[in-house]
Amino acid sequence: MPSALNMDDILSQVKRMDKEDQLTLLEKIALLIRRTKSKMNL
Repeated sequence: MPSALNMDDILSQVKRMDKEDQLTLLEKIALLIRRTKSKMNL
């Protein structure tokens, strides 16, 4: 999977976010996972 950033870069950026922004990001990731799983079950 090509990516401009590696995992360490991403985690470093997330650590610099405030807790509210981290929670928002986590909610968005969870939503994407749920959508992907539901598409795979079709």
